[in-house]
Amino acid sequence: MRESFGWMAKAQGFPKFKTVHITATPLAKNRKNMMDVGACFPAVKAAIDGLVDVGVLPDDDPRYVQSLKFNTTEVADVDGLRLEIVEA
Repeated sequence: MRESFGWMAKAQGFPKFKTVHITATPLAKNRKNMMDVGACFPAVKAAIDGLVDVGVLPDDDPRYVQSLKFNTTEVADVDGLRLEIVEA
């Protein structure tokens, strides 16, 4: 998963960030598949590590990732995870 997130970011042409705020939102096709807020933490951690691996972020320590917020699951067309990355 870590590698997949990194390559997706690279393929989409993500810029290199110095410092960021990240918001994670789990996505579910229906309300039956909705998860609790913290259940996506391992996937979010892997995603952030993947961003570091491909150079989008210098590291994932507090100097670079200034905040990490988790939203509740949203019903969407796919099961997945959306990360919103905003430069600090």
